[in-house]
Amino acid sequence: MNKFKEREEQINVQLERMGAPFRVETWSKWRNGVQNYGYHLNAPKYKTTPIVYDESILEESDETVARAYLRFFVDLQQELEKIEYENFLEPTWFKNHLIVHFYSEHAKNQLQQEKKAYLDYLDFVIVFSVKIPTENRGDTANMVVTEKMLERFGLTKERALEIAIANMEKEIYCEEVEKEIKNLMPGYIPCEREKSEENLSMHVVTNRVHINGASSILIPSVLQKYEGWIVLPSSIHELILVKGGKMPIRSYKRMVKEINENYVSDNDFLSNNVYCIQNGKIVMA
Repeated sequence: MNKFKEREEQINVQLERMGAPFRVETWSKWRNGVQNYGYHLNAPKYKTTPIVYDESILEESDETVARAYLRFFVDLQQELEKIEYENFLEPTWFKNHLIVHFYSEHAKNQLQQEKKAYLDYLDFVIVFSVKIPTENRGDTANMVVTEKMLERFGLTKERALEIAIANMEKEIYCEEVEKEIKNLMPGYIPCEREKSEENLSMHVVTNRVHINGASSILIPSVLQKYEGWIVLPSSIHELILVKGGKMPIRSYKRMVKEINENYVSDNDFLSNNVYCIQNGKIVMA
């Protein structure tokens, strides 16, 4: 029995005591080839109810967990009232909100079973989704697109990819790694080893919310800007691009593999390979 199932009834007791309009039910979902567990906040009287995949919250007491879920549920329902769900069935709205993400090759079996729309790309996959705008939570809500949805709107996967890439253009975020670190750690000072690589340039490529942003590399202006650079798959959220320096490709591959094994979660893993940009395309290095 997993942690969520073990705590389900105790949390429901607290929710009932608080007068919550929902009960929690243990739920599982595959993401990027990994099975994730969480709670479905089941409220029959509501049009849309969320599923929360956050195992860390179970470190808190039953009462604290219940109170956090209740606050989240109330805030979310207020936001959902502003969303016009009829738009999802409108071709122009669908096309204007179409985007793509990268998932690892481990996700393919589950994507096939669920008949989700995806394309094979290098040694991973491109997954189609629509971005659902929310006022207070940023542009982080997405719904993965099925093959039937593309058929409904008369889109081939190739045409859908063109539309998605055009939509993603305004969300690009590219920055020098050193500046990115300084933004996160204002007191950061490069060590002597970092300073010694005078000809080495390292940039991060993602989207402005830094979530599922590795696919930003598909945008033509990004490919043009980084022609000739080496591409390191940091995660499904971002890529690290490198130019200059003296490190051979085999060393980059070893570094990527070690970082993935020690620091990147299975949910965020993209690949252990290294790529480069040649003639406006990403190829295996």
